[in-house]
Amino acid sequence: MAESAANRNGREVEPVIASRAVRPERTDGALSAATTRPSGGRRTAAASLAAVTALWIGSLIHIEGSVAGAVPILLLAAAVAALCFSVHCLVGAAARRGAPIADTLVFSHFLQGVLVFTVYVLLYVLEPSAFLRSWRSLYFGYYIYDIAVLLLCWRRLYGSFRVFYSVHHTVSFAITSLWMLVGGAWLDYIVLGVVLWLGSDLWVYGLALYRNTRRRELSRLQVARLQLRIFWIERVHRGAAYLIPCILASFQLSTLAIVIFATGLANDILDASFQWRTIQRKLRRGAAEEAEAEATGSSLRPESRPCGQLQAALT
Repeated sequence: MAESAANRNGREVEPVIASRAVRPERTDGALSAATTRPSGGRRTAAASLAAVTALWIGSLIHIEGSVAGAVPILLLAAAVAALCFSVHCLVGAAARRGAPIADTLVFSHFLQGVLVFTVYVLLYVLEPSAFLRSWRSLYFGYYIYDIAVLLLCWRRLYGSFRVFYSVHHTVSFAITSLWMLVGGAWLDYIVLGVVLWLGSDLWVYGLALYRNTRRRELSRLQVARLQLRIFWIERVHRGAAYLIPCILASFQLSTLAIVIFATGLANDILDASFQWRTIQRKLRRGAAEEAEAEATGSSLRPESRPCGQLQAALT
């Protein structure tokens, strides 16, 4: 559930700013001096993320009862991180061969997220117990890889991108650590709610992938209106992720369920507020651009212009 922020759109890059997340002047594939030079913001983010990562691993050891019990989960998480890097490499190779990808770093981020979320859902459909055995490895592996990219590519990312994901991943790790520290049985209705919640990220991530391709140019206003529709679809989806489990449990929730749904709702508020402010800003700017275009008789500029085949600093 903490994936909201996943997200992912978050989200993850926050999905509503995905196409502008990477500075266009960076066209080389190597780590430049500007990328590697320390900054106060990056040091602060690194410290907070390191602290919650240690907390998460400690909580995992606590719930598993020993370091030996946690090792298989962490090894699988390492494999997931390696697969995320493989996806990044494949996206870069596709872009070099002419695939319509505006920015490989951003596209990789969202593609990795879509794949992880889809695996969550498939595992649950095939066997709920398989989801319970695997979700922590999928989640931790994807997030650790994402954190590494965030810190390594810090100066190539716009401020809103860095702030959102630094805060989001910190909060997310803190939340899921609390789940493990509280403990308790993952009853069927809890598992269903978490899977429904995680699956809702597919709406925003799918839109972000579409926007990052160059197959169709949309104006800022068109994109903002599309984002607004997806925003409300996602809100309905996440509302169902809370309501359906509560109905199934006759509103008699366990302590773990209360903790999961309450922290998930808090994460939702963080994610939704960021998305809402960004969408409203784009709607205002897009409307102003449209009015100016009508007044001058000029054509509307696309919301996202190709910024070249930017390669992530990891390539």
